[in-house]
Amino acid sequence: MRRALPLIALVVATPTLAQTKAATTMTYPETNRGDTVDEQFGVKVADPYRWLENDVRTDPAVAKWVADQNAVTNAYLATLPGRDIFAARLKQLLDYERFGVPVKKGGRYFYMRNSGLQNQSELFVRDSVDGPGRVLLDPNGWSKDGATALGEWVPSEDGTRILYSVQDGGTDWRTVKILDVATGKVAGDTVEWVKFSNLSWAKDGSGFYYSRFAAPAEGAKFQALNENQQVYFHRLGTAQAADRLIYATPDAPRRGHSAQVTEDGKWLVITTTEGTDNRYEITILDLATPGVTPRTIVKGARA
Repeated sequence: MRRALPLIALVVATPTLAQTKAATTMTYPETNRGDTVDEQFGVKVADPYRWLENDVRTDPAVAKWVADQNAVTNAYLATLPGRDIFAARLKQLLDYERFGVPVKKGGRYFYMRNSGLQNQSELFVRDSVDGPGRVLLDPNGWSKDGATALGEWVPSEDGTRILYSVQDGGTDWRTVKILDVATGKVAGDTVEWVKFSNLSWAKDGSGFYYSRFAAPAEGAKFQALNENQQVYFHRLGTAQAADRLIYATPDAPRRGHSAQVTEDGKWLVITTTEGTDNRYEITILDLATPGVTPRTIVKGARA
């Protein structure tokens, strides 16, 4: 017989008249209006709050605006009864150890683990299935505000290296780095301006394939259009400027490309999409034949 789950009763008091009045008389801080105007198709469009798109961590004016807004919001939230009850219950529900699905490479096992109340899970490795786990990457200490996160991560085929990306401040941009599993040291290779990209090792571990955009103009990091994404190969120990261009569609700049090496390491499969339209193209590159060009085998297919 199935047992009925116990019910949890939460009694929350009704807000008082004084609290309701305080909520209706909140005074929000003044927001400065800039004089930015863009011309779109012959029409001038004002954008007075463009300055609020600046990074809160580097622009004092934006940081002050956010702090002033939070002060008003928190002052009101502090008047609401029952918040401590919900906070305590949520903390209790989330305080348990949890694991991600492990990935086995070169006899090692890589997996994500959260002790319970960590803001971000840590990347662990075991040298054997029954061996003790050790921390490879702990993103919780990467920034004071906790806004720097671990993005994608892929172990090399022999399990000696981890290819991983760093996501800064919630942006879609990624910085890709390489970690030596045995020593825990980060290699000198750094690849930037990666976004909406798969990360895929070459079978022999000599490097990896990734997708990137051109470096945006100064001050336009968060305004740059997602156009002309290109697939590159980065060889370990070299500068990003030396990366080899694998695939691009300059005649169709809105298309995005994601590359993946097949299990046998013989082919690179490039999947091409455009926006949110369910149209896919499949292009392949024979990795066993130097100098060969990519060949599209599925063109303009739907869904």
